[in-house]
This record gives sequence, structure tokens and C-alpha cells, in this order.
Amino acid sequence: MSDHYLRLTHHNIFKNVAHERLHEFLAPFADYLATRGIKLPRLAIDDKWREEVRLILRQPDDGTPRTLLQSAHFVNDLCTESCMEKLLDRIDGLAAKFREEENSTIADVAVEAFLHHHDDAEEILRWERVQTRKSFQYFQAKTSEPPEILLPLEPRRLAFQDHVSQYHIEKRCGPFVDVTIEETETMLRLLVSHGSPLKAIKLVENGQPVDRHSRPRGEAMLELNKLAGELKINAATLTRRQMYRSAFGECFFDDEEMFPDGKIWTADPLVIDGRKSLSVADVPQLLNASLVSVKIALTGGVPEYVRTDREALIDVLEDRIATFSSYDEEVRIIEARIALTFADSRRIRMCTIRPPNFAAFGRDGDADVIEDFLRKRGFINGRRIKPFALPGAGLESRSLGASVSNVSDSLAEPTS
Repeated sequence: MSDHYLRLTHHNIFKNVAHERLHEFLAPFADYLATRGIKLPRLAIDDKWREEVRLILRQPDDGTPRTLLQSAHFVNDLCTESCMEKLLDRIDGLAAKFREEENSTIADVAVEAFLHHHDDAEEILRWERVQTRKSFQYFQAKTSEPPEILLPLEPRRLAFQDHVSQYHIEKRCGPFVDVTIEETETMLRLLVSHGSPLKAIKLVENGQPVDRHSRPRGEAMLELNKLAGELKINAATLTRRQMYRSAFGECFFDDEEMFPDGKIWTADPLVIDGRKSLSVADVPQLLNASLVSVKIALTGGVPEYVRTDREALIDVLEDRIATFSSYDEEVRIIEARIALTFADSRRIRMCTIRPPNFAAFGRDGDADVIEDFLRKRGFINGRRIKPFALPGAGLESRSLGASVSNVSDSLAEPTS
């Protein structure tokens, strides 16, 4: 069996988890460990014992208790620097717990949160998981300035939750819906947990195949950039994204069409500017941008998918454009994949644009740089935001920090 839980069971992490903390984490499974010839010691846990337990977690067998695997999986997912910062920042008393522990590790924080702040840690982990999603549909507010959210938020949240719940009941997804909110000065984010249609799961019980039914939990995320009036939605289907779009507008702005379908993304720069549209000269975080593939819509025909050597693809595209133009055929790119090389680590990130309002790319810190590139090259329609009063700051980089107060007078009229 392949290795599991690589962060939690990394040698340099697992061996440094405090003895008392590791003992408390493993105590419920002492009987199982004894069957594997490993007795949980009362005194300090030595390196040999840790290594034996580490290998059990790293390569579990059929006899490993499900609860142990679930606990290890939970702690493993918390063992990231991003999660550690959120745990210490948002759980009361947790940072104070580690104030005197100079040598505590990420796993120490994760295990402590799992043992004594489980509900809070689970909520943080839910947000962390959903924010790693890469595919969003974008909608721009129809107003000339970013709209004001109606307050207070709690009755708005409940109204939105009721609306979404009714939709899922009608779709035979069960009545369970839970909506939680995270808000900052620049962003409002909603995490929606909901049921799904019943699904048959084939199991083996007492050596015989049996069918059991389950209703897996699904999740969706909505995020509003309050400074740009831009709403992005991650949900399983187009129908649900449209439902969330209208419900969000109705419940938080009293206007279900506050975020209408519109042209947020466009691939026209590839048609109009060709190679110039891939310039990174004014984006210092990037070394290079190259076209990976394009899909061209043909009137009355099947879209043409073009993919070849990256160095030659832009030339091939220009040849296609010239050929279609000679037949008075309008060239419309319905999908473009672009590879971007980052200067700091030479890593490459893929970005896929599907006009009018769908984009897929990494939603971590790289997203700010990618959106900056796309905005400067003209791949993004909609509002243009003037720079902040502070030199070098702007919404394009989303480095808002303490500069939020400078934005109120910086919004321009929407442009195409």
C-alpha cells in the first residue's frame, strides 16, 4: 500500500511532537497498538517507539482501526503552515498554549487543536479545503460602483440559507443546508454545505455483497470582492451556480439580478494583439507566458481545437486567423490555456479562460499575480480600478492591507 499521511508522519515532524501530546492522541488506540507489539509507554516516548508507530500510520493495513485513520487524516490535513496560522489566530487560547514552547512544530499545533478544539479546527479545515478549489464562474455587479451589502448580515445569511435549502429539497438532495460566513474589509465569503441525491454504495458484509444508500455532503463557495463588485462562485453545476448568483443578489442586495451574466473574461487579445498579448514585461513576478492550446468556434461547425509546440502555437493561431478572415469568418476563441513561469521559483502555473465568465487557475497566492497579468493584457472585461494613493499599490495585485481606506475615491466608471 502506498504511503499515507506524509505530513504528519514525516520523520522530522513526528519525532518532535511533544510526548504528552502524542500520548494523549494515541491513548484511545493503545489496545490496537498492543496487538501490533507496541506498548504505549507512560514515560517519555523514545525514538524507536515513535518510528514503529510512524510506520503503522504511514502504511496502514486492513486491521488498523478506522477511527485511528480518521484522526490521523484529520491531523494530517491540519499540518500545513497556512492552517497553523489560522488555528493560532482564530482559536482562543491556542496561541497562549504555545507561547512558552520554543520548539513546537506544525504537528504539535495540529494535534493540540484536534484534541482540545476539535469543532473550531474542523470549521477552519473546511474553509481551507474549499479555498483550494480552482474553478470559478465570475459575475460583475451591474452598478457603476461596487454595491453596498445590506446589514445586518445574520438575517441575510439565514434568508440565503433558507433559499438554498428549498432549492436542494426540490432537487431531492435532502433538507440539510448550512451556510457560514467569513468577512474581511475587502471580501465576503460564503461556504455552503449541503446534501446530495441518494447514492447506492456496494459493500461487503459477512462475505456477502450488500447495497447501502448514502447522501454524500457537497460544498459550494461564493466570494464577493467588495472593492471591485465582483462575485465568483464554485459549485458543482451551471444550474446551481445560477441559483447561487440570483439568491446571493436577492438576499444580500434585494436584487436577484445584481450580478447578471456578462462578459468578465475575453480571449480577444490573442486575436487582436497576437504575441503582444503574452508579454510579461510589466509583471515583475513572471518570467514568461506561453500559449498552450486554443479552441476556436466555427460558425455552423464543431469548434476547432488547436494544440502544437508552445513556441509555434501563437504563429499557428495567427495563420488560422488570417485564413478564416479571408473567408469573412469571424474568429472567436472559446477557450485558451496559458502557461505562466514565475520568477521566484521558476514554477509554472496553468491558466484556462473560457469566455464569457469562467476561469480556472491556482487559487492560492499565485492567483493575484495571474489576475494581474490577465487584467493588464486585456483578458478581463469590466471595471478598471485606479491605483491607490500609496505608490505602487493597486487592486490588480490585491495587496490591500492597510490601504483599504484609500479606495473609496479610486473607482472609475466601468469600461469594456
